[in-house]
Amino acid sequence: MERIPTANTKTPEHLPTPTEKVREYLARQHEILAKRIEEMQEGAPAGKRLTVAPDFRLIPPPDTYDPVDRQIADQLTRDRYDSDDEKQIQSKENTHAGTAFEMFKTAIMHKHMGKRFIIVRASRYDDYINGVDNILMDTATGHIVCAFDEISNNKYQSAAVMNKTKKVLGRNFGMPWDSLDYSENLPDVVRRSQKTREYGASLKYGIELEDGKIRCKTVNHLPIFMLSLNYEDLDDGQYEFINGEVQSPAEKRIFKYFLTMLSAQIQQLKLKPRHYESLPENLRGRVDSFQRYIEEILQSQPEI
Repeated sequence: MERIPTANTKTPEHLPTPTEKVREYLARQHEILAKRIEEMQEGAPAGKRLTVAPDFRLIPPPDTYDPVDRQIADQLTRDRYDSDDEKQIQSKENTHAGTAFEMFKTAIMHKHMGKRFIIVRASRYDDYINGVDNILMDTATGHIVCAFDEISNNKYQSAAVMNKTKKVLGRNFGMPWDSLDYSENLPDVVRRSQKTREYGASLKYGIELEDGKIRCKTVNHLPIFMLSLNYEDLDDGQYEFINGEVQSPAEKRIFKYFLTMLSAQIQQLKLKPRHYESLPENLRGRVDSFQRYIEEILQSQPEI
Protein backbone atom coordinates (compact mmCIF):
# COMPACT_ATOMS: atom_id res chain seq x y z
CA MET A 1 0.00 0.00 0.00
CA GLU A 2 1.35 3.39 -0.93
CA ARG A 3 2.26 5.53 2.02
CA ILE A 4 2.39 8.97 0.42
CA PRO A 5 0.09 11.29 2.42
CA THR A 6 -2.86 12.84 0.68
CA ALA A 7 -2.49 16.55 0.07
CA ASN A 8 -5.08 18.67 1.88
CA THR A 9 -6.67 21.85 0.67
CA LYS A 10 -4.34 24.72 1.44
CA THR A 11 -5.31 26.82 4.46
CA PRO A 12 -3.27 29.38 6.43
CA GLU A 13 -2.56 26.61 8.98
CA HIS A 14 -1.77 23.93 6.40
CA LEU A 15 1.81 22.68 6.37
CA PRO A 16 3.07 21.23 3.09
CA THR A 17 3.17 17.46 2.91
CA PRO A 18 6.61 16.01 2.16
CA THR A 19 5.62 15.53 -1.49
CA GLU A 20 4.35 19.11 -1.73
CA LYS A 21 7.62 20.33 -0.19
CA VAL A 22 9.65 18.61 -2.93
CA ARG A 23 7.30 19.96 -5.60
CA GLU A 24 7.67 23.48 -4.19
CA TYR A 25 11.45 23.14 -4.32
CA LEU A 26 11.28 22.17 -8.00
CA ALA A 27 8.89 25.05 -8.70
CA ARG A 28 11.35 27.52 -7.12
CA GLN A 29 14.31 26.04 -8.97
CA HIS A 30 12.27 26.01 -12.17
CA GLU A 31 12.70 29.76 -12.62
CA ILE A 32 16.49 29.40 -12.57
CA LEU A 33 16.49 26.36 -14.86
CA ALA A 34 14.00 27.91 -17.31
CA LYS A 35 16.14 31.04 -17.58
CA ARG A 36 19.28 28.94 -18.11
CA ILE A 37 17.63 26.94 -20.90
CA GLU A 38 16.21 30.10 -22.48
CA GLU A 39 19.66 31.69 -22.58
CA MET A 40 21.05 28.54 -24.21
CA GLN A 41 18.51 28.98 -27.02
CA GLU A 42 19.27 32.63 -27.73
CA GLY A 43 18.65 33.45 -31.37
CA ALA A 44 16.33 30.51 -32.02
CA PRO A 45 12.78 31.30 -33.25
CA ALA A 46 10.18 31.21 -30.49
CA GLY A 47 8.37 28.30 -32.14
CA LYS A 48 11.55 26.19 -32.05
CA ARG A 49 12.32 26.76 -28.37
CA LEU A 50 11.73 24.03 -25.82
CA THR A 51 10.58 24.95 -22.33
CA VAL A 52 10.33 23.27 -18.94
CA ALA A 53 7.25 23.04 -16.72
CA PRO A 54 7.39 23.89 -12.98
CA ASP A 55 7.61 20.16 -12.22
CA PHE A 56 10.73 19.97 -14.48
CA ARG A 57 8.89 18.14 -17.26
CA LEU A 58 10.23 18.94 -20.74
CA ILE A 59 7.76 20.70 -23.05
CA PRO A 60 8.58 20.27 -26.78
CA PRO A 61 8.69 23.40 -28.98
CA PRO A 62 5.25 24.28 -30.40
CA ASP A 63 6.48 24.13 -34.02
CA THR A 64 8.13 20.75 -33.43
CA TYR A 65 5.52 18.98 -31.33
CA ASP A 66 3.62 16.76 -33.76
CA PRO A 67 -0.16 17.26 -33.27
CA VAL A 68 -0.73 13.48 -33.34
CA ASP A 69 1.94 12.98 -30.66
CA ARG A 70 0.32 15.69 -28.56
CA GLN A 71 -3.07 13.99 -28.90
CA ILE A 72 -1.58 10.64 -27.86
CA ALA A 73 0.12 12.18 -24.81
CA ASP A 74 -3.04 14.09 -23.82
CA GLN A 75 -5.22 10.99 -24.17
CA LEU A 76 -2.87 8.82 -22.13
CA THR A 77 -2.77 11.55 -19.46
CA ARG A 78 -6.58 11.61 -19.30
CA ASP A 79 -6.65 7.81 -19.12
CA ARG A 80 -4.17 7.84 -16.25
CA TYR A 81 -5.62 10.70 -14.20
CA ASP A 82 -9.24 10.83 -15.38
CA SER A 83 -8.70 14.52 -16.06
CA ASP A 84 -6.77 16.96 -18.19
CA ASP A 85 -6.89 19.73 -15.57
CA GLU A 86 -3.37 20.37 -14.31
CA LYS A 87 -4.48 21.09 -10.75
CA GLN A 88 -6.42 17.83 -10.53
CA ILE A 89 -3.53 15.95 -12.12
CA GLN A 90 -1.11 17.46 -9.60
CA SER A 91 -3.43 16.59 -6.71
CA LYS A 92 -3.57 12.94 -7.81
CA GLU A 93 0.19 12.85 -8.44
CA ASN A 94 0.80 14.03 -4.88
CA THR A 95 -0.86 10.84 -3.58
CA HIS A 96 0.99 8.48 -5.94
CA ALA A 97 4.27 6.98 -4.71
CA GLY A 98 5.69 6.49 -8.20
CA THR A 99 5.29 10.14 -9.17
CA ALA A 100 6.48 11.27 -5.74
CA PHE A 101 9.67 9.28 -6.22
CA GLU A 102 10.18 10.63 -9.72
CA MET A 103 9.99 14.21 -8.44
CA PHE A 104 12.11 13.43 -5.38
CA LYS A 105 14.78 11.79 -7.52
CA THR A 106 14.74 14.76 -9.88
CA ALA A 107 15.09 17.17 -6.95
CA ILE A 108 17.98 15.20 -5.39
CA MET A 109 19.92 15.00 -8.65
CA HIS A 110 19.27 18.64 -9.52
CA LYS A 111 20.44 19.83 -6.11
CA HIS A 112 23.64 17.76 -6.27
CA MET A 113 24.42 17.75 -10.01
CA GLY A 114 22.59 20.83 -11.32
CA LYS A 115 25.65 23.04 -11.77
CA ARG A 116 27.11 20.69 -14.37
CA PHE A 117 24.07 18.72 -15.55
CA ILE A 118 20.71 19.80 -16.87
CA ILE A 119 18.28 17.37 -15.28
CA VAL A 120 14.70 17.31 -16.50
CA ARG A 121 11.81 14.90 -16.65
CA ALA A 122 11.09 13.58 -20.14
CA SER A 123 8.14 14.99 -22.08
CA ARG A 124 4.88 13.20 -21.43
CA TYR A 125 5.11 11.70 -24.92
CA ASP A 126 8.57 10.20 -24.33
CA ASP A 127 7.57 9.13 -20.82
CA TYR A 128 4.58 7.17 -22.12
CA ILE A 129 5.85 6.03 -25.51
CA ASN A 130 9.60 5.60 -25.02
CA GLY A 131 9.64 4.65 -21.35
CA VAL A 132 12.01 7.37 -20.12
CA ASP A 133 11.51 9.25 -16.85
CA ASN A 134 14.54 11.51 -16.64
CA ILE A 135 17.02 13.08 -19.05
CA LEU A 136 20.47 14.00 -17.72
CA MET A 137 22.59 16.18 -19.99
CA ASP A 138 26.23 16.84 -19.13
CA THR A 139 26.93 20.44 -20.13
CA ALA A 140 30.68 19.75 -20.00
CA THR A 141 30.55 17.07 -22.70
CA GLY A 142 27.10 17.37 -24.28
CA HIS A 143 26.48 13.69 -23.53
CA ILE A 144 23.03 12.54 -22.45
CA VAL A 145 21.87 9.57 -20.41
CA CYS A 146 18.38 8.53 -19.36
CA ALA A 147 16.85 7.03 -16.25
CA PHE A 148 13.84 4.89 -15.48
CA ASP A 149 12.57 4.61 -11.92
CA GLU A 150 10.85 2.02 -9.80
CA ILE A 151 9.34 2.23 -6.34
CA SER A 152 9.17 -0.86 -4.12
CA ASN A 153 7.29 -1.77 -0.95
CA ASN A 154 10.18 -4.04 0.05
CA LYS A 155 12.87 -2.69 2.38
CA TYR A 156 15.45 -4.63 0.43
CA GLN A 157 15.87 -5.03 -3.35
CA SER A 158 12.89 -7.20 -4.21
CA ALA A 159 13.00 -9.79 -6.96
CA ALA A 160 10.55 -7.67 -8.96
CA VAL A 161 12.80 -4.59 -8.82
CA MET A 162 15.90 -6.62 -9.67
CA ASN A 163 14.07 -8.17 -12.62
CA LYS A 164 12.94 -4.73 -13.80
CA THR A 165 16.52 -3.44 -13.50
CA LYS A 166 17.70 -6.34 -15.64
CA LYS A 167 15.10 -5.51 -18.29
CA VAL A 168 15.98 -1.80 -18.29
CA LEU A 169 19.68 -2.58 -18.68
CA GLY A 170 18.74 -5.03 -21.42
CA ARG A 171 17.46 -2.14 -23.50
CA ASN A 172 21.06 -1.01 -23.90
CA PHE A 173 21.77 -4.32 -25.64
CA GLY A 174 18.76 -4.10 -27.93
CA MET A 175 16.01 -5.67 -25.86
CA PRO A 176 12.70 -4.06 -26.95
CA TRP A 177 11.35 -1.95 -24.12
CA ASP A 178 7.85 -3.24 -24.71
CA SER A 179 9.03 -6.32 -22.84
CA LEU A 180 8.64 -4.16 -19.74
CA ASP A 181 5.37 -4.67 -17.89
CA TYR A 182 4.80 -0.90 -17.88
CA SER A 183 4.41 -0.78 -21.64
CA GLU A 184 1.42 -3.12 -21.50
CA ASN A 185 -0.66 -0.04 -20.71
CA LEU A 186 0.10 1.49 -24.11
CA PRO A 187 -2.55 1.50 -26.85
CA ASP A 188 -2.15 -1.29 -29.41
CA VAL A 189 -1.40 1.20 -32.19
CA VAL A 190 1.51 2.59 -30.17
CA ARG A 191 2.82 -0.82 -29.11
CA ARG A 192 2.86 -1.99 -32.71
CA SER A 193 4.98 1.02 -33.64
CA GLN A 194 7.70 0.19 -31.10
CA LYS A 195 10.99 -0.83 -32.67
CA THR A 196 11.94 -4.42 -32.05
CA ARG A 197 15.65 -3.72 -31.65
CA GLU A 198 17.00 -0.35 -30.66
CA TYR A 199 20.20 -0.06 -28.64
CA GLY A 200 19.55 2.13 -25.63
CA ALA A 201 16.66 4.54 -25.23
CA SER A 202 15.24 6.83 -27.89
CA LEU A 203 13.72 10.25 -27.36
CA LYS A 204 11.59 11.83 -30.03
CA TYR A 205 11.73 15.07 -28.07
CA GLY A 206 15.19 14.91 -26.60
CA ILE A 207 17.80 17.61 -26.15
CA GLU A 208 21.11 18.25 -27.86
CA LEU A 209 23.92 20.59 -26.85
CA GLU A 210 26.29 21.98 -29.44
CA ASP A 211 28.59 24.99 -29.08
CA GLY A 212 26.80 25.96 -25.89
CA LYS A 213 23.41 26.00 -27.59
CA ILE A 214 20.61 23.64 -26.67
CA ARG A 215 17.83 22.48 -28.97
CA CYS A 216 15.09 19.89 -29.09
CA LYS A 217 15.98 16.93 -31.29
CA THR A 218 15.23 13.25 -31.76
CA VAL A 219 18.07 11.33 -30.12
CA ASN A 220 18.84 7.60 -30.27
CA HIS A 221 21.33 5.24 -28.58
CA LEU A 222 20.97 6.83 -25.14
CA PRO A 223 22.18 4.72 -22.20
CA ILE A 224 19.34 4.00 -19.82
CA PHE A 225 19.58 2.96 -16.18
CA MET A 226 17.29 2.11 -13.29
CA LEU A 227 16.99 4.04 -10.05
CA SER A 228 14.86 2.56 -7.28
CA LEU A 229 13.87 3.28 -3.71
CA ASN A 230 11.46 1.66 -1.28
CA TYR A 231 8.50 3.39 0.35
CA GLU A 232 10.16 3.75 3.74
CA ASP A 233 13.32 5.38 2.36
CA LEU A 234 11.22 7.62 0.10
CA ASP A 235 9.14 8.77 3.07
CA ASP A 236 12.25 9.41 5.18
CA GLY A 237 14.01 11.20 2.34
CA GLN A 238 11.05 13.49 1.67
CA TYR A 239 10.53 14.31 5.35
CA GLU A 240 14.21 15.24 5.71
CA PHE A 241 14.40 17.03 2.35
CA ILE A 242 15.32 20.71 2.75
CA ASN A 243 13.51 23.15 0.48
CA GLY A 244 16.62 25.17 -0.28
CA GLU A 245 20.29 24.85 -1.16
CA VAL A 246 21.30 23.12 2.08
CA GLN A 247 21.61 19.34 1.81
CA SER A 248 20.33 17.20 4.67
CA PRO A 249 22.25 14.06 5.73
CA ALA A 250 19.45 11.93 4.26
CA GLU A 251 19.75 13.70 0.90
CA LYS A 252 23.49 13.11 0.83
CA ARG A 253 23.06 9.43 1.66
CA ILE A 254 20.41 8.91 -1.00
CA PHE A 255 22.41 10.77 -3.65
CA LYS A 256 25.44 8.61 -2.90
CA TYR A 257 23.19 5.56 -3.03
CA PHE A 258 21.94 6.62 -6.49
CA LEU A 259 25.49 7.07 -7.78
CA THR A 260 26.54 3.70 -6.36
CA MET A 261 23.54 2.06 -8.03
CA LEU A 262 24.38 3.70 -11.36
CA SER A 263 28.04 2.70 -11.05
CA ALA A 264 27.06 -0.93 -10.41
CA GLN A 265 24.84 -0.97 -13.49
CA ILE A 266 27.61 0.44 -15.67
CA GLN A 267 29.96 -2.24 -14.38
CA GLN A 268 27.30 -4.81 -15.21
CA LEU A 269 27.07 -3.45 -18.77
CA LYS A 270 30.83 -3.85 -19.09
CA LEU A 271 30.98 -7.28 -17.46
CA LYS A 272 31.41 -8.94 -20.85
CA PRO A 273 33.75 -6.67 -22.84
CA ARG A 274 33.00 -8.38 -26.14
CA HIS A 275 29.29 -7.67 -25.79
CA TYR A 276 29.88 -4.12 -24.60
CA GLU A 277 32.24 -3.33 -27.48
CA SER A 278 29.52 -4.45 -29.90
CA LEU A 279 27.27 -1.58 -28.82
CA PRO A 280 27.04 1.60 -30.94
CA GLU A 281 30.04 3.86 -30.43
CA ASN A 282 28.00 6.89 -29.44
CA LEU A 283 26.17 4.88 -26.75
CA ARG A 284 29.49 3.63 -25.32
CA GLY A 285 30.91 7.14 -25.39
CA ARG A 286 28.01 8.39 -23.28
CA VAL A 287 28.39 5.50 -20.83
CA ASP A 288 32.15 5.99 -20.47
CA SER A 289 31.78 9.73 -19.93
CA PHE A 290 29.07 9.25 -17.30
CA GLN A 291 31.15 6.61 -15.54
CA ARG A 292 34.10 8.99 -15.25
CA TYR A 293 31.84 11.62 -13.69
CA ILE A 294 30.34 9.14 -11.20
CA GLU A 295 33.74 7.81 -10.15
CA GLU A 296 35.06 11.34 -9.69
CA ILE A 297 32.13 12.31 -7.46
CA LEU A 298 32.16 9.09 -5.43
CA GLN A 299 35.87 9.46 -4.75
CA SER A 300 35.30 13.00 -3.49
CA GLN A 301 32.33 12.06 -1.26
CA PRO A 302 33.07 11.92 2.45
CA GLU A 303 31.92 8.91 4.46
CA ILE A 304 28.36 9.48 5.59
